[in-house]
Amino acid sequence: MTNANQNIIYMLIASVISSFSGFFTKIVTMEISSLEAVFFRNLIGLIIISISLYKMPTVSKGGNASLLFSRGFLGFVGILLYFYAIQNISLGVAVTLNKTSPLFGALFSFIFLYERLKTKQIIGILVAFIGVIVIFIPNGLSFDIGMIFGFLSGMVAGLAYTSIRKLKGIYNTREILFSFVAIGTIFPFILLMLSHYIEIPNGFEFMFSKFIMPSFYTIIFIIALGFSGTIAQYFMTKAYENIKTGIAGTIGYSTVPFSIFLGVLLGDEIPSLLVFCGISLIICGGILLKGVKKKKK
Repeated sequence: MTNANQNIIYMLIASVISSFSGFFTKIVTMEISSLEAVFFRNLIGLIIISISLYKMPTVSKGGNASLLFSRGFLGFVGILLYFYAIQNISLGVAVTLNKTSPLFGALFSFIFLYERLKTKQIIGILVAFIGVIVIFIPNGLSFDIGMIFGFLSGMVAGLAYTSIRKLKGIYNTREILFSFVAIGTIFPFILLMLSHYIEIPNGFEFMFSKFIMPSFYTIIFIIALGFSGTIAQYFMTKAYENIKTGIAGTIGYSTVPFSIFLGVLLGDEIPSLLVFCGISLIICGGILLKGVKKKKK
């Protein structure tokens, strides 16, 4: 099997597992806040990655610690926005809006990695953003906070995945993932603790929420969320290290139909025809991004 095919398989595995991760997130956030869900998800991931690093230590070149921290912090912000979106809107729409990440990934790769955008990639970006507008139309183009956060999570994720490409050769996959789960555990913990001592401002409930002890039923799904989220991130990180952002993102769209189906199982309404059109435009735009080439110097 060629490296290219192997990395495509990594992305497919990540996509399928991500669908179930979103499914578990939807269930968990029915009882606890999205912030608390982020905390538990990353805490379990931190334990898994720490054990892995202890059992099989890595030797990496190191350096550029600020970029490593940035990747972890962006990952935390992205997943916090994403979980809040899953909690407040349908799973399929939340996942689709989050999947604008390849569009932003292509733009950021053009800016930071000198990857050339051909005409069809520019058209793809425009088509996908039209799709985002179409999804917002049934909502009267109003600024629904869940939908806005879903879109912003895609933008932040696009920047985070672009940083992975920059970190390749400096840090091992598990070290990059460790930065994400460590920062994604520490920051939510601080915010959860602060929430008990401050009056939470209106509009900032996604950032500050009081800790709620989950029931045994929810704990089972929290564990499932932690394991599925960590495994999906591992394979996604492996894929983004070795294949172009646009290609990886295109394959990642396989998450969307799985998520729509799982969301309906949880009681989400079947997306309207207009929303389906918007979803299709975003996927088509992502497919047009395939084949982004590096600019010759």
